[in-house]
Amino acid sequence: MSPESSIIKGKKESLWTTSFFILWQGQLVSTLGDAAYSVSLGFWVLAVTGSTALMGMLMAASTLPGVLVSPFAGVLIDRHNRKHLLILMDMIRGLSIVLVSAAAFTGVIAVWMVFVAGIILSICGAVFRPGVNSSVPDIVSTSKLSNANAMLSIASTGS
Repeated sequence: MSPESSIIKGKKESLWTTSFFILWQGQLVSTLGDAAYSVSLGFWVLAVTGSTALMGMLMAASTLPGVLVSPFAGVLIDRHNRKHLLILMDMIRGLSIVLVSAAAFTGVIAVWMVFVAGIILSICGAVFRPGVNSSVPDIVSTSKLSNANAMLSIASTGS
């Protein structure tokens, strides 16, 4: 049933469909996790090396690749299967976090590993974010699109 026909029949459209709620909740948890991971690894580098310069370099290395990839990410999302790219980017991000965690738990973690993980997360995040944003019109009716974008922005900014 199209969104327009539900209005005609007197049914009220809902922003919080199951698909949108899952997307919104996933983004909220993901951005909270990304923020916690980034801050904690920065402070880990500071604690291990005692170097604020190295901590700053990690923050830059975790940001700059994403900034450089971002202009091309939208084109990549538009030209390829969005769902497959989102899954691939999330799998790569998850794998890099698991590998750094495993290295930390086994006591073999090194600063270079944290830098590599930061770069990978930055690049994958630069592709993932526009993919999520471009999927919103597919799961939300046109009349609720601005509300949906606002709710995703609240989740992202709040994190």
